[in-house]
Amino acid sequence: EGASEQCQFMLDHDNVKQFNRWDEKDTEEWSNKVLDGLVEAWITEAEANGLADARGYYETYKELVQDVTQEDLDKDPVIACVNEFYDQGRNER
Repeated sequence: EGASEQCQFMLDHDNVKQFNRWDEKDTEEWSNKVLDGLVEAWITEAEANGLADARGYYETYKELVQDVTQEDLDKDPVIACVNEFYDQGRNER
């Protein structure tokens, strides 16, 4: 609900010109550069905050993500917001 309200706030303000998604090439490049370090930092932080077996939790998360469908992604409020910007012609496709 919060992301949906924030999206509407951005849509209602003319000074927010666009809300883009990265293309696959840019996403892959970013992932290759930083993902491993981010995961390790998250595991360290999560365990420091009391999550037992954060690495196992992350591995389970990765397995579950494989089952996500495009329909599921379309329900994601952030993805829906980006799509709304595109639908209104405020982003270049």
